[in-house]
Amino acid sequence: MPPGEVVWTVIRAGIRRDALLLDGDNDAIICTVMSGAQCVVSQQLPSREAARVLAEQLRQAHLADGWRDQADE
Repeated sequence: MPPGEVVWTVIRAGIRRDALLLDGDNDAIICTVMSGAQCVVSQQLPSREAARVLAEQLRQAHLADGWRDQADE
């Protein structure tokens, strides 16, 4: 997994996904969801706040799809 700030982790059927915020070019922040070493989705955003909003939207979508927060495990 690339270095970065992990903002959430979800698990389903033994599979783990982590959302990370990574520093991008020109003060941009990259919101990336990883499944092990594989990138599931990645988007560059203009600010850390915008990246956190997207990360939360992605977390909610995962939870609606049957994933569970690792904190609940």
